[in-house]
Amino acid sequence: MRSLFLALCAAFIFGRSSNADFRFEQVEGGLNVFYQHQPIAEYRYTDPKIPRPYFSNVHALDGTRLTRTFPPIPGIDAMDHDSLHPGIWLAFGDLNGVDFWRNKARVEHIRFSSEPIVLDGRFQFAVEEKYIRKDDTEICKAISDYVFEAPTAQQKTVVVLRWKTQIKSDVQSLVFGNQHEMGLGFRMATPLIVKGGAGSILGSHGGKNEKGNWGKVAQWWDYSGAMGDRIAGILAIVEPASTRPVWVHARDYGFLALNPTGVPDKPDDSSPSHAFEVAKGDTLTLAYTLVFHASPKSEVWNPSEWVSLVSGGNMSAPTRSP
Repeated sequence: MRSLFLALCAAFIFGRSSNADFRFEQVEGGLNVFYQHQPIAEYRYTDPKIPRPYFSNVHALDGTRLTRTFPPIPGIDAMDHDSLHPGIWLAFGDLNGVDFWRNKARVEHIRFSSEPIVLDGRFQFAVEEKYIRKDDTEICKAISDYVFEAPTAQQKTVVVLRWKTQIKSDVQSLVFGNQHEMGLGFRMATPLIVKGGAGSILGSHGGKNEKGNWGKVAQWWDYSGAMGDRIAGILAIVEPASTRPVWVHARDYGFLALNPTGVPDKPDDSSPSHAFEVAKGDTLTLAYTLVFHASPKSEVWNPSEWVSLVSGGNMSAPTRSP
């Protein structure tokens, strides 16, 4: 019965919205993404305080805020890591000995390798970037593809962000160091956090919250909670296209990092992860599907069923080599 249900949902989940539903506006140093009149996310590739690209002020379709307000509001939001945790980002605390996570070096926007466009009910764009040391020497280049969709199933419509980043150097090998602060990170809206909020973290392996997830490898994690009469959150899925498995650096204060380094020997902050190397000319691919969801408390939110429905979708933009 469950397989029949999933098949029926899959039959119409990708009957996509019309081209008029998604729209975007170009602003200095970035893009603002909308679904109809609802703001969905702000993408920035140039920021004087944060020298790496990020998405901020992410919302579900009904307007529920999913990531911490950026910049955070004193007296409402925790103010820690305000320039390190802007919303959703990809960064590395140690790439060839250089710290991009803590803004000690920069990821420079070169160009849109695929111009922003709304096509077949999707909003999509791709960027070419280079990772640069403080002395302006280049470590590597990357291509990041982003595709926004709004599929419907179980009488729910969600926003899906398909994210694929390919990192490569033709002049040197790339060493990703043994740090916890590596990979795709996001910071949840204050009401949705575990500690002091109404949130919870659920992993596909069955782990719950920081204690049950930190240092564990899984296919997906759902960080969600109650906000008024809604259940809302972000479901993060690691796609098979990723070169490496991912473990999670989880915090009850509202933070997750999907880390592609080797799993720490112990699920403990004192235990470092294990570095890995990408040979010169080879490509590291990191691929994720993020589901931005909000629904009434009276309706069941089942992350595993949505993983079955949305995971593995084809990227709209073609695969490219950085």
